Amino acid sequence: MSDGYDVAQLQSLEEGWFFYDHAWTLLFEIARKVEGRSVLDVGCGTGLALSVLRALFPWRVCRGIDPSGAAAPAWRARGIDADVGSADALPYAAAAWDTTYCSHVLEHVADDAASVREILRVSRRRAIVAVPDGDVGAKNFGSPHVRVYDRKNFRKLIDGAAGPGDRVSVYSLPHVHMSNLVAIVDRCAAG
Repeated sequence: MSDGYDVAQLQSLEEGWFFYDHAWTLLFEIARKVEGRSVLDVGCGTGLALSVLRALFPWRVCRGIDPSGAAAPAWRARGIDADVGSADALPYAAAAWDTTYCSHVLEHVADDAASVREILRVSRRRAIVAVPDGDVGAKNFGSPHVRVYDRKNFRKLIDGAAGPGDRVSVYSLPHVHMSNLVAIVDRCAAG
C-alpha cells in the first residue's frame, strides 16, 4: 500500500471507525501506553486518532504520516501536523520521536518488516504497533489485507526488528467485534 486511500474512502472509513467501539478501546490502550513529549502516528489517515491524543495530552508534540496526501484537508481542519510518506521509509532522524505508534497499517503494506524497522528506528523511548488478531477479512471495509497475523508470527516480526537491549511485550486486546495484537517495544536507549 504505497498510495493510501482516496478522499471518499477516507471519509467512509472514518465514519465507520467512529462507531466501532473496538477502535476506541484500542485508541485508549495506545493513549495509556504513550510516553514522552513527542508522538508520531504512522499511517494516520485523516488524523482522527491523533487529534484525540492531542486533545488528551495537549502538552505533547503530535505528528502524523500517511502515504496519501488526500487527507490533507482533514489534517488542516483538525490542526494536525502531518507528512506524506511511507511507513517503510520514514523521513525522520533516528530516535526523533519519544513514542511512535502504528495501528492497523502493517496488514496493508508490502514490506511489514521494513516498516517495523523504520518505526523502531525513529522511536527514542517506545514503539507501539497494533494489528488485527487473526483473519478479519469479513470485517474489513477498507483496502485489502495482504497478510493475517496471529500471536506467533506477529511476535516474530517484532522480535526480528527489535535491538538486543529492547524490551518487547506482545499481548492480545480482546474484543467481541475485532481483537487486536499489540506490541510494546521499549527502546534500549530509554532513559
